[in-house]
Amino acid sequence: MDKIEKKRIAENINLYIRLNGFTKRSFAKATNFSQATAEAILNGKVRSNTKFNKYIVRVTEKLGLDTHYFKQDKETLLSMPIHYQEDDEKIHIGDDKYNTISAMLQIGDVYYNNN
Repeated sequence: MDKIEKKRIAENINLYIRLNGFTKRSFAKATNFSQATAEAILNGKVRSNTKFNKYIVRVTEKLGLDTHYFKQDKETLLSMPIHYQEDDEKIHIGDDKYNTISAMLQIGDVYYNNN
């Protein structure tokens, strides 16, 4: 795997965590990685290809995704449903953007459950 492919996979993971309400810290916790390892994955800076592939498999397993999920192109990922899960630790109180998204999703959930 070359640097360009690692970078693309890292960008796809970053896109996924933004769309699904994770922060870097909550992503590390959800995938059982140290923050330093999670940061290396998110930046595509894991030197060993074997380790990088192992980490990606672990990420997809922990998030309940297909093993090749992050190898897809960006447009395909954007067209897939969001796997938003309510979790108090996923969205930190000080992060206004994610709190707003969370509130909008909760309002939508109430609306659709009452119709």
